[in-house]
Amino acid sequence: MTEFIELTTTTATQQEALKLARLLVDQRLAACVQISGPIRSIYRWHGELSDSVEFRCSVKSLATHAAQLMQVVRQAHSYDTPQIIVLPVTDCDPSYAQWWRDQIDPVE
Repeated sequence: MTEFIELTTTTATQQEALKLARLLVDQRLAACVQISGPIRSIYRWHGELSDSVEFRCSVKSLATHAAQLMQVVRQAHSYDTPQIIVLPVTDCDPSYAQWWRDQIDPVE
C-alpha cells in the first residue's frame, strides 16, 4: 500500500500547526492532519544545545503528491530548516484507505 504516505513536521506554535493543517487539507494535499503537543524537542542547532516546545503535525497524503506537499510545507513553514520526514504507509484499513484517497483525489 505504498500509495499512501505520512509526512511529519513540527511547528513552533499551535497556531502555526493549525494554519498549516488547514492549508494542506484545503489544497487537497492532505486527507487529514493530526496535531499533537505540546512536545519537547532537544537537539543541536548551530553548535548549541536547544530545548524547544513544539507541535507535531502528522500529515496523511498520497505518494504522488509528496514533492508538492514538501514544497508547500517548506514555503509555509516559519523554520529555516523544518523537519520534513515522509514515510510510506505499508498497510491500513481498506475503508479508511478509500476515504483517505477520496479526500485528496475526489471522484467527481
